[in-house]
Amino acid sequence: METLGKIRRRYFVNGETISQVARDFHLTRKTVRKSVRIFYNSLQKPVWRIRDTRC
Repeated sequence: METLGKIRRRYFVNGETISQVARDFHLTRKTVRKSVRIFYNSLQKPVWRIRDTRC
């Protein structure tokens, strides 16, 4: 979990690219992208829409 925090901090705060972060941590870009996406999706609140059942 500590590594995920470091990845997110370097991507969001320091503005490093996914490739740079992956290279420094010896991870694949896909792994770094996943950790960034998980964090970004947790910030968004779900949007609930009411369906119109009338024709």
